[in-house]
Amino acid sequence: MDHFVAPESFLRATERRMPAEDRNAFFKYIGESQASSLAILKEKPGNRDGRYFLGAAEGVLAAFAITIDHNKRETFRHGKRAYQYQLGIVEEQWDYYDSYVTIGLYEYIVANLPWYMKWVAQIAGYKGTTERGFNYLRLAATKSEFVSVNARNVLVVLCLREKLYDEALENAQFLHRSYPRNFLLHLNVAQIFTEMNRPEQAADVYMKIIEQAEARTPNYQKMPLGVFRYNIGKALMNMGRLELAERLFTAAIQDPATAERERALSHLCLAQVLDLRGDRQQAVANYQQVLSAANFEDSHSTAQVYLKTPYRRGK
Repeated sequence: MDHFVAPESFLRATERRMPAEDRNAFFKYIGESQASSLAILKEKPGNRDGRYFLGAAEGVLAAFAITIDHNKRETFRHGKRAYQYQLGIVEEQWDYYDSYVTIGLYEYIVANLPWYMKWVAQIAGYKGTTERGFNYLRLAATKSEFVSVNARNVLVVLCLREKLYDEALENAQFLHRSYPRNFLLHLNVAQIFTEMNRPEQAADVYMKIIEQAEARTPNYQKMPLGVFRYNIGKALMNMGRLELAERLFTAAIQDPATAERERALSHLCLAQVLDLRGDRQQAVANYQQVLSAANFEDSHSTAQVYLKTPYRRGK
């Protein structure tokens, strides 16, 4: 969710590459969907379902272009096609609410382009408003037959971007109730509580997620516990929940399945927590453990600084 709330992260260069096998499979299935839709339209020109699924395929291709290929030109090209297909359906049948998720997202994105791109978009015929975007997405979330889950997921992200925290939380909790075994939806609820400056509720949700992962609740057992203990420990540390953070960093260190990176960084964070709690002797021992491990994210330099001077917040 952090990536989508700050979508400029998709525009930065990255060394990550999608495996060729997965990429080929993606385009194979999208191609099959498009071929099926075109076959429907050949037999029944103007068929609503054929046009809808062609538009849906274009929307998926737009999402792929921006999140995987970081290609703005292809994103706009597929996005505009998706919008045109769905808009054409709505102009003929205004209450075909499944089309509104694409139309709403398109309107919002175009309305919120950076200033240096907006004038180019307007010249090219791209137009939209934030208000209409939200209205269309809300219609899709509450009245569509098939895409209400998609619309609510989009609303969670956009409401967070616009600081509409209550609406973001309502949609996130609705999704988590609907899919209680999806730990990512559970995490979204905790993240929103954090954004709302409700640390007690955020900490409570984070700990419930960890407890379910440790209990190997179905699907929660798929969480890489070392990574999540470290990341959630950092979140709790930032909230001032030092006792809970200490518990998670210690568990990450003691678990033999924890990867080397998370183990080293957990030692570093645990040392900082111990400094804050006044246990300098144990803090020093953990800083030394950091130095005995590989250097991750400049952890050695950080540990050396706090071996000389105890860690304090904001330093």
